[in-house]
Amino acid sequence: MRKESSSAKISFIAIIVLFCVLDFSTNAVLGEAPAVEDKTESQSQPKVATYIMFLPNSPIRSLEEYHHTYRTYPVPVPPLYKPLPIPACDFEIRRAKDQKRIARIPFTGYFRRHGEPGESDRRRVGQLPDGEYLAALCVGDARCSNVAKIKIDSGWEPKKEPALRLIGFPLGPGQKLSYLGLQAVGPTPQDPELMNDMIAFANLIVDGVIRAPKMMIWVGPVGPLKPGRIYTRILDLNNYEPAIEPGLRHRVKARVGKYESGIAVIPADDLLGKAWNRATPMLAPELPPQIVLEGQVIGPDGKPGSGYEVVLQDGRGKHYKEKCSEDGRYQFVNVLAGEYRLFSNPPGKGQPVLTVEKVRIKTAKTLVRDLSLERKFSFSGKVVYDDGTSAVGLDVMATWKGMDGKAEFNDFAVTDEKGQYTLAAPFSVASYIGIGMTGPHPRPYRNVKAGRSDVKFVLKKK
Repeated sequence: MRKESSSAKISFIAIIVLFCVLDFSTNAVLGEAPAVEDKTESQSQPKVATYIMFLPNSPIRSLEEYHHTYRTYPVPVPPLYKPLPIPACDFEIRRAKDQKRIARIPFTGYFRRHGEPGESDRRRVGQLPDGEYLAALCVGDARCSNVAKIKIDSGWEPKKEPALRLIGFPLGPGQKLSYLGLQAVGPTPQDPELMNDMIAFANLIVDGVIRAPKMMIWVGPVGPLKPGRIYTRILDLNNYEPAIEPGLRHRVKARVGKYESGIAVIPADDLLGKAWNRATPMLAPELPPQIVLEGQVIGPDGKPGSGYEVVLQDGRGKHYKEKCSEDGRYQFVNVLAGEYRLFSNPPGKGQPVLTVEKVRIKTAKTLVRDLSLERKFSFSGKVVYDDGTSAVGLDVMATWKGMDGKAEFNDFAVTDEKGQYTLAAPFSVASYIGIGMTGPHPRPYRNVKAGRSDVKFVLKKK
């Protein structure tokens, strides 16, 4: 740990800073914050990053307080629904040149936890061509964050990034000094002694005057910048001395060790936010994405499968994954038409799996397919050795088939100290029951109806 105290502290009371990494495909990357760079000291293509700041008057004060994901289209109004203490929000993307809405991603699940969109979010956005875009967090049409400028460049190569790069944020409403993002790319042959923690404590040259951080705190490992690794830190301009005059346009450089960044110009006004707000009333309502497959998953205990994973797999091994909501519901959007295998299982290892073959997806139609893993039908038995002793701790494997022949349920049980086991499934007939072990196997059972208690295996004792 590295710590240096002073009379001032870094304050994030009014604004919560979020660092999002967005990568929607292998050929198009979403990145860049709204900095204005000096053309005489131009930088290479931007790193994959966009910076979001919550506004001081945002209904969402921090990511830690955001828990709810209540979503309907169109957005309901009181008294048709009970307002939530903390509204759900969306990450909206627009085309920069005409403010056309490209996509809205529910800011929840994987996105909220990791600061980047999950597989489902990427499908909602689709393939974006090269160009400039805008992004902001919104509740309905109300913007609750700054507007980040995004640049997509399919030819972007992180290895060609400068060793040190400065990114500026626009001012938010009521904000007097903005924040800066500082990125460093390893390795640093010019300065091998440059450490990762030093990026957080960069000196700034503001309008030709050197400013040093007043307080420096580092928690975590310290080491040199690794090759190809990109390090990003948020710098609060309120934490520098001599003090930086607020509300003015400033030219800023960052200096760390033997490296110095190019110039970033910090604007004195939130031009992107004002343009976003002016354009919003004239835009058509955002249409919900086309849902091609949806349904509800019921777990083995008969309760909704909250957090269960649902997977679509095509004949070439391509996977599409979704996580179930609290009520066990799932949705797939922007999946190519075709025939798929659909399967689901509870979280964790050693869980039963329900598989449905030949699920036909049509892009212009919503297919509803509920999946039940509920253990309604059971049978039991015993595993013993030929000398009459119990076989303890052996796996008994079973497969059940649905009436339509497309659905299949797989599960296993472990024999107890008496060699006994019980297996249950959503279907009434087990098409296969066998022992999971190495060496000679006893003959498996076929087409066993539920209710039997005499499914016994006898093993040869070594």
